Amino acid sequence: MSFNFVILGHFIGDFLLQNNYTSGNKGKDLKALGLHVGLYFLGLCMLLLIYPSLSLFLYCAINAILHYFVDGVTSPYSAKLYEAENKRKFFLLFGFDQMVHMLCLSVTYGVMFAKSGFFL
Repeated sequence: MSFNFVILGHFIGDFLLQNNYTSGNKGKDLKALGLHVGLYFLGLCMLLLIYPSLSLFLYCAINAILHYFVDGVTSPYSAKLYEAENKRKFFLLFGFDQMVHMLCLSVTYGVMFAKSGFFL
């Protein structure tokens, strides 16, 4: 399985599975952030349908935890920028947030799977 499937899982979890409540409140409410991360975890776990393994489950769990911390920091600022209609700074922060998520996904991918040959 290639890293492209991980990116697809990220897209599904971080965007497709989200609703107005999680999108609009994750920067203001820890319950909404928790729900957002739970849905994100489910999106990543869809990879398990293709390649069921304990190591992949742990990969999904680790990245969900990292996702919680990244969004816990960036989402409150994003919410304020969105409400202030500061589009430039909002999208700069959004891009930075996604870059950090990709960095987390790729580093954990490399650490957990590069030597095993499981993911090529």
